[in-house]
Amino acid sequence: MNQRPFSFRQTETECLMRFAQAGESAAIIGVSGVGKSNLFNHLLDPAVQSHYLGDQPLIFLRVNFHFAADFSARSIFSLILEQFELLLEQSAERWLPTEKIRQIESYHDQLLAAGSDQLISQRFFKKAVRTLMTADPERKLIFLFDQFGDVFQAADERLFANLRGLREDYKYRLAFFVFSRQPLDQLAPPDRAREEFSELLTANQIGLKPYQASDAFEMMQRVAQRQNKSLSAKQQEVLFEVTGGHSGLLRAATAAALNSQICLKGQLKRDLDPLFDLPQIKSESQKIWDSLAVEEQRLLTYVATEVKQIIENRTVIQQLLTKGILQEEGRHYRLFSTLFARFIQRQKAVWDEPLYYDRQFRRILIFGKPLEKPLTPTEMQIFLLLYERLGEPISNQEIKEAVWSDKEADQPLKTNIYRLRRKLEPDSKHPRFLVTVAGYGYQLSNE
Repeated sequence: MNQRPFSFRQTETECLMRFAQAGESAAIIGVSGVGKSNLFNHLLDPAVQSHYLGDQPLIFLRVNFHFAADFSARSIFSLILEQFELLLEQSAERWLPTEKIRQIESYHDQLLAAGSDQLISQRFFKKAVRTLMTADPERKLIFLFDQFGDVFQAADERLFANLRGLREDYKYRLAFFVFSRQPLDQLAPPDRAREEFSELLTANQIGLKPYQASDAFEMMQRVAQRQNKSLSAKQQEVLFEVTGGHSGLLRAATAAALNSQICLKGQLKRDLDPLFDLPQIKSESQKIWDSLAVEEQRLLTYVATEVKQIIENRTVIQQLLTKGILQEEGRHYRLFSTLFARFIQRQKAVWDEPLYYDRQFRRILIFGKPLEKPLTPTEMQIFLLLYERLGEPISNQEIKEAVWSDKEADQPLKTNIYRLRRKLEPDSKHPRFLVTVAGYGYQLSNE
């Protein structure tokens, strides 16, 4: 049963269905709470697929990497095969006979039994995919990879070589639609496998922007119907204008209006003042803010505070335009939402801090600039342990147990602190950030 009208996210849906039909991969870029799950569910709806693609033998398979146990190839392959099994069992007669489904389940069991042996895990994963693909030589398989940014940053490069290899095995019968909050080439240091996988996507990159008016109004009506309440056309217009159509903000603002947390009587500024301070609005705004890179936050702050001289960074501007967070008005730019603009005006300028960790890109900024030399995994583990408790001394023993599970790891600790200082400090002989607490341990300072 179709849960949304076929016109929902029509521009994006038509574009992605066209890519799917051609067997081409695509990258979908958007901020937190923009309604990505609704789009993916729309693409997975059999009625929507039939509307756009007719009776073509095409399978969309959604994989949410938020549920991955870790980012090893074994865990990723297992998560994908779990979705295979769920999809096939729900419509066995449409995709595969029962014995083929059981065969895929058997390959999954053997993959799990392989433990840390990556070659065996890879072998059984490919066998499971082959079972699905060879059953119908005309079949196409489209992977919808959700929360892919974390995987792209953390997984071993061999995973991406394997995924690219699948594409080579089946050519235009197999493709990937990946969702991330930033372009993939900005999320991790380049290596050959990541670059080759990214090449499948870069030509077909689309931004997932806030809702257009028709989709926003349809969403508000859904929220109201669930509560057996209603909003006038004028009230819907006001809510759409102030939220800019962002799904998370719109849902929170609509619920506030329906539950009488705000009163909409047509005088926009006076009526909406209480809305800015609602916890649910602050929470949604914070999620958007946290999904942006520091450079994006800085530029948006210039726009929100009407700074006359904006430092032009065309790459950052284009990213924000693609996401729909920034909009062009002649020679000027404006924020998509007055709610979000008000939120930005209250944020601390973290880019002015001497030391800052950018969680979105997993990088350290010193006086607003990324480190020249990246940290090793061990160095990063020590840094994050200290950064999470910024300004608080942490004992040598606690660091050794957390990083090496060994109270006697004195020399590894000293060696890694020495190397960490060389990368963090402007002058490692006179440390400013990574300070020794005599007779106790270390402290990370941001002064």
